[in-house]
Amino acid sequence: MYDNYQAVVNGRIWLVWDPQWCEVRMVRDEAQIFHCEITSKIGDIKCYLTIVYGFNAVEHMRALWENLKDVAMGVNKPWLIAGDFNAVMYQDDRMFGNPITYTEVKEYSKCMRELLLTEVQWRGDYYTWSNKQLNNDRINSRLDKAFGNHEWMMTWGHLIMQYDEPFISDHAPMLLTIVSSNSSIKVPFKIFNIWAEHKEFLEITCLQKKELIQSLEKWSSGEESALQQKAKARWIKLGDSNNKYFLALIKERTQRKKITELTSLTNRKLVEPEEIREEIVNFYKGLMGSTAYVLPAVKKQTIRKGPCITQQQRLCAEVTEKEIYDGLSSIGNDKSPGVDGYNAYFFKQVWTM
Repeated sequence: MYDNYQAVVNGRIWLVWDPQWCEVRMVRDEAQIFHCEITSKIGDIKCYLTIVYGFNAVEHMRALWENLKDVAMGVNKPWLIAGDFNAVMYQDDRMFGNPITYTEVKEYSKCMRELLLTEVQWRGDYYTWSNKQLNNDRINSRLDKAFGNHEWMMTWGHLIMQYDEPFISDHAPMLLTIVSSNSSIKVPFKIFNIWAEHKEFLEITCLQKKELIQSLEKWSSGEESALQQKAKARWIKLGDSNNKYFLALIKERTQRKKITELTSLTNRKLVEPEEIREEIVNFYKGLMGSTAYVLPAVKKQTIRKGPCITQQQRLCAEVTEKEIYDGLSSIGNDKSPGVDGYNAYFFKQVWTM
């Protein structure tokens, strides 16, 4: 067991582990953080863990952000940072009490951005701390969080932090279960805008062979543009080569779209992909063909009281090519593609063909 009684009066952090499962090497022991290296006995887990218990004074918070930046300089493998930061990061992170100001969040947010840290997926109540008061005196805040670096998100981005009930504590306990990802979902074809800038794009497109279009993916100079499109990070300009940042965003979005756990109609917890798939299919099969004896409808008398179009005004004219092109042009280049993987940008580029 490790503790930090020598770094701060009364101590703030205890670290306990099962020596039969893993080895722990303490790297840095300070008043607000424990930074250690964890290696499982069978060698499948090698990562850094930083446990945070932040003070609430402004000068102490600034010291915490500087400590994390110093720690990051020596990190070269998956890194998880978790604990009570005693700070809020977003405007919605406090309910009741004093309103959150920009001063409260700016240094916290800036530190996470500079270190390219991504918040780990989580499940449970949004607010992780309360002052345990009643009625108008109660304050709820989201102080406990977990973040991972690029390497962590690439290796363990599928893991979900569980916030349990606090019971007698004022903080919700955090539980992270380490399991390997067993996802075997096939990723459908999707075209990337950067491919359209290839000098042979139109020639290849004319061949109408999807495998030839997919061969453009080997064009390495378009990597960052493709990553930006995947990550939907339109607020970042190309040229910074922030590929690690984009990849972390992609990983986060991909994991959020997955259903890793489902409660069945019989109140059974499902975690196996096949069981989840079967439950969803059976649920919607049960809805198909069911009889609804009462259907909501708009009263015709109400419709007739509103403005009406004449026979000449009815939408019976043919849609012109210009109207189609104007509609296509109004769609953003990074909007999601159709089920076939082709987006609006692709059709804009091949419109003249």
